[in-house]
Amino acid sequence: MGKVGNDIFGQQALSQFQREGINTSFVFTDPKNPSGVALINVDAAGENCIAVAPGSNGNLRTDEVEQAIDALTDSSLVLIHLEIPLPTVERASRQRYEKDCGSF
Repeated sequence: MGKVGNDIFGQQALSQFQREGINTSFVFTDPKNPSGVALINVDAAGENCIAVAPGSNGNLRTDEVEQAIDALTDSSLVLIHLEIPLPTVERASRQRYEKDCGSF
């Protein structure tokens, strides 16, 4: 589950996901925001600094999570990154936990 922008990066990501056999049923396209990007700066000592512009992923909504709940319960693992809003992270986590373990 995720969200891409309606831009070349989003189109490329969806195409690559599909070539890799990844289910894109719950990868939403955001008509207003660009796809998220990250810039990784590495200094001479090998230390890095990552700057993230979450773009469309920063607008993944809880109602979109609701659309994917059944798919989440069929998976053995749910990996959540923090480039999506915290209420969305909480909703996905809560829904998955409640399906597996009962009330939160």
